[in-house]
Amino acid sequence: MTVVEAGFYLDPWHSLCFKSSGGWVNCVSPSMFVPALWSAGPFLGMLGCVQLGYRIGHRGGADKKDATDAFQAIEAAIFALLGLLLGFAFAGAMTRLDARRQLIIHEASAIGTAYLRLDLAPVSEQPALRHLFRSYLEARVRT
Repeated sequence: MTVVEAGFYLDPWHSLCFKSSGGWVNCVSPSMFVPALWSAGPFLGMLGCVQLGYRIGHRGGADKKDATDAFQAIEAAIFALLGLLLGFAFAGAMTRLDARRQLIIHEASAIGTAYLRLDLAPVSEQPALRHLFRSYLEARVRT
């Protein structure tokens, strides 16, 4: 069985593509996995350390009431840190989204200004320039 028959493959840009009902359209970039690994790794590490500490404390014969209280305090601190991690991740994503929107607005404004300035070109060259400009716009909209 080849990889394509299994239902996934790597395209030339090293994106993982999955087979859907309409064909190969669902592609996932590997760069999307990096933040997930940076988030899941510390979280699983913290949970493992908590479990290890709980088992060591339980084996040492500590009082169950004290061990439960300490465990709840550590658990609350871990979830607070996880909440901060998620909050900063979403704040960074919102900043990048806003920056991207601003870039799109500035580019659209520059394209509109350039198109209006085509009127300053000689009349004989304007149709060819407008055709080239439209083809540029079509290519830009596709990307």
